[in-house]
Amino acid sequence: MGLISGAAFASAVDTLKFPPTAFPKGKPIQKNLDTHYINLSGLFRSLATEGFGGTVLMVFEDGSEALIVFREGTIITAYHYADDGRKIGLPALTQALVQTRQTRAYVDVFKLEHEILVALLPLLHGVQVPGEAKGQSLEERLAAFKEAEFVGAIVAGEQVPETVGLVYGGIPMGWFDAQGTEHETGAQPPPVRALTVRAFALEHADTFAAINL
Repeated sequence: MGLISGAAFASAVDTLKFPPTAFPKGKPIQKNLDTHYINLSGLFRSLATEGFGGTVLMVFEDGSEALIVFREGTIITAYHYADDGRKIGLPALTQALVQTRQTRAYVDVFKLEHEILVALLPLLHGVQVPGEAKGQSLEERLAAFKEAEFVGAIVAGEQVPETVGLVYGGIPMGWFDAQGTEHETGAQPPPVRALTVRAFALEHADTFAAINL
């Protein structure tokens, strides 16, 4: 039956409560672009033409944030975070674009390698892998995921994650703290105190079929 069941679980975002600024960012391409002075539509057209893979982070003056995710030049999902709640997918993209006409925003563009991008997406749209949250240690989960060639994210911690690992083909690609800062441990998880370990996955992650807008 594998690691993923067909049962509906809460999305990773609802569980982790990560704002977009906390997501692993990748390599910066553009920083602090001011929407009062740039043509946002032109920027998106340029990213599409380049076949860009990565994220566009928008931080608005009112404190709200938006994260727009590209794969091979196509927007595949978006995420909007504000005091009055979160939106995912097309509603989030629409909210962000409408808001840029009303509120100044600062835009950062980050390139993400395909493997990291695939592993990052479960934090946005993944489903929780069944299993007792405290039933396996981090090391035991990683061993099971390596055998299953798992693609997704593994989280140690209760409400605020102590560490988040992005896993591709069963191999951890990096470990990040709750602020999105990468630990300098490579594939090896950092030491953790948390006893709660959860995992999130996308079915058919390589096709992104579950999250296309």
